Amino acid sequence: MIRQKYKRIVEWKPQCLPKDSSSLPSLNPTSPASAAITPIPIASSILPPIGPTLPSPGALSYDVHTECIKSNSTISLPAEQQFLPVETAIAQKLDTDYHNALYCGCLPAADRIKSAASSENPLAQAYLSLLCEFGCRAVLQDEVCAVWYAVKASPFLNRFVACGNVYAQFHLGVVYENGIGRDADEKMAVKYYQLAADQGHAESQYNLGVCYDDGNGVGKCEQKAVIYYGLAADQGHADAQYNLGVCYDDGTGVLKNEEEAARYYKMPADQGHAIAQINLGVCYAYGSGVSKNEQEAVKYYKMAADQGHADAQCNLGTCYGQGRGVIKNEQEAVKYYKMAADQGHVYGLFYLGRMFEYGTGVSIDKKKALRYFKLAAAQNHTIAQHLVGTWYEMGIGVTKNEIVAVKYYTMAADQGHALAQYNLGRCYANGFGGPKDEQEAVKYYKMAANQGHDIAQNNLGVCYEIGIGVLKNKQE
Repeated sequence: MIRQKYKRIVEWKPQCLPKDSSSLPSLNPTSPASAAITPIPIASSILPPIGPTLPSPGALSYDVHTECIKSNSTISLPAEQQFLPVETAIAQKLDTDYHNALYCGCLPAADRIKSAASSENPLAQAYLSLLCEFGCRAVLQDEVCAVWYAVKASPFLNRFVACGNVYAQFHLGVVYENGIGRDADEKMAVKYYQLAADQGHAESQYNLGVCYDDGNGVGKCEQKAVIYYGLAADQGHADAQYNLGVCYDDGTGVLKNEEEAARYYKMPADQGHAIAQINLGVCYAYGSGVSKNEQEAVKYYKMAADQGHADAQCNLGTCYGQGRGVIKNEQEAVKYYKMAADQGHVYGLFYLGRMFEYGTGVSIDKKKALRYFKLAAAQNHTIAQHLVGTWYEMGIGVTKNEIVAVKYYTMAADQGHALAQYNLGRCYANGFGGPKDEQEAVKYYKMAANQGHDIAQNNLGVCYEIGIGVLKNKQE
């Protein structure tokens, strides 16, 4: 079971687009504020990574019919007896095949596990249960099959655990954590992860680190999380290396150290870990823990983008749009923004809308621009919400509709967008899109004024001077 500690990824501001309209000259208070807004660098939550690249599965083939652990020979072992060397080697091969199947989508590895499971190898059945539970490119997610294999393997796993088998201990930890074929029990999960971790099992060390990081089944302790991440990282565990990088980046459980963060991002990045690749790209883009190098940033963004990582695709689009670390190419910028947008990436949608709005790398198409803005607005992108409101009020790319305009202004205003607050106040003051409501107008003018919006401040002053929607107060 892989659980991920995610660093938020900074996205670059596309300077090829017009500036934020808040910096434009003041407009007539009765006309909508300009829609030409480009966001400041923002952070976005990211998707789970494609797992680390592991040893070539070709070196792990084995004859499951002659080497698999048979139930009739295994269960007769006394509890204090350890596995025989050949059985331990087979278990190690199954463990490696499991990782290759789950993280790399390796079909031959998955097939070997399936074959061993069909030969009544209980460890193989346990691994197949996990593959079915979590799903991967090599095995479709199937919770019914996951439970079936977990229940089938359970009696033998308990006996293997009594023999001190590290792989069985790990499996029981995952089973208890996720409630596969039995009630979930985080404390029991921690118990079995601890047993396996104490024997040097990297995956268990990593999962135990996450348990301490999140406080699942054990008291939250970021320092212990760092210790267990470090133990797994020293064995080349890509997710542990990545999480350790995040710890150093954020200063959680360890002193903040950007150089160490970049070093630990590079380890899994060079193993093909997509999220580590994009975080390392961000480090190079801003010179965080490494010398600033935009060419290296592009290199790592490209690696992650080629794995389908939407954040990387969006950042790569910005690199091409600005010519940062690569020759400026607006068509390539559109291409990568669209890749991200097609995955529903909110900033990819917004930036692609901008490209269609201004004809950057594509022909101007206001209707397409509005469509992408609306998709971004549906994900609570405040600038997109304000833009959609402005376009509906002015009839840009759509039939004019002040009621819909007020709806989108309200969405953005309620998230603290100053221009939307001003425009919403103006709508209430003039009765655009609904009944005139001077008290609501004052309310939203105040919100915008408190953020330094000069036109809202002026309009609010007029309201106090004349007594519109508020008691007359010339001092105010």
